[in-house]
Amino acid sequence: MKQSILIVITLSTFLLGGCKIRIEVPEGGRVTTESGNYTCESGLVCEIDVVDLFFDETFSGDPASGYRFDSWLKRQRGLCGSSDEACRLFTSGFEGNDIMMSFLNRPEEVFFLVPQFVQIPTDAFDPALMQSTEFLV
Repeated sequence: MKQSILIVITLSTFLLGGCKIRIEVPEGGRVTTESGNYTCESGLVCEIDVVDLFFDETFSGDPASGYRFDSWLKRQRGLCGSSDEACRLFTSGFEGNDIMMSFLNRPEEVFFLVPQFVQIPTDAFDPALMQSTEFLV
């Protein structure tokens, strides 16, 4: 009986391992998902286990007051690097691809999602804040 319970616990731990998305949030904002399932606040490091083919989340860098979201950090094993758009991550495309499927069984695999926030200067012109300009004569 004890051996059966140990096997179930070991198997459950193995199946729940999955690869990880590590979100590292600097000062100036937070990371949220469109679904509302995940939020990682400023100054924190959050980890999400990705364990199956049903993972589908869209991550956004939400700036704090006085900041703007610039882009996702480009780095080794980084996700959405250099993009200034929301970052959609999903595993449904892994099916049938043995290499991609193997990531779902390796908890030591860590991928990074790091937003970059820029403080908005209060005494200078910031062209990134301009949406459109109309002149009436």
